Order: sequence, then structure tokens, then C-alpha cells
Amino acid sequence: MIKKNLRLNVARFPKKSQTAANTEYFIIKVSKNSLNFNRIGALISAKVSKSSVERNRLRRLALDYLQQNVEVGDEKGGKDVLIVFRPKASSLSRSSLYLILSQYVKLI
Repeated sequence: MIKKNLRLNVARFPKKSQTAANTEYFIIKVSKNSLNFNRIGALISAKVSKSSVERNRLRRLALDYLQQNVEVGDEKGGKDVLIVFRPKASSLSRSSLYLILSQYVKLI
């Protein structure tokens, strides 16, 4: 579970943000913030999976991976990172999700 101050409020994420990665499974968007740390959020619609259990599993896996592998930030300011899942993501296993995310963590 992510600490409350490290969670990103998805509703307040800026519309005009830089897209760091665009895959068939998800989109990673990045925006600078004025804080000294990074915040992470995930957006999964019901189109991805009708089962809330499956959507929450994907959200937990992605947020846990990013929390462990994204750098904290520095004095210049942190970043807001948002992952928007696509419907194909429901077929991913844990290992394949981690493998795909590991390729794109460098861009964040």
C-alpha cells in the first residue's frame, strides 16, 4: 500500500501532460509537480475488466512495482506518474506486467 502523500489524485492530474510510454497494455503519463517527491496513480476503467477484483489486482501490482522502482525525487521537484490501463491489460500475469513495466520505468 502506498503512503497517502505519495498517492496521486487522478482527478487533479493535468490534462496536458507528457506521455512517457504508449503500449498496447497501458499509457504512462508524466507531469512535473512542485513537491520534492514523486506521486503515483493508476486509472483502470470497467472496460478493462468487468470484475473489480481483477481491476484492483492490476492496480495493486502496478503501483507496488512502481513504488519500488521509481526514484523518489530531488530538490528540483518530483513528478506525477499516471498509468492508464487498456483492455488488453486484463490478460497480463504478474511476471509479464513486471517485465513490461521494467522496460518503461527508465523513461520516468
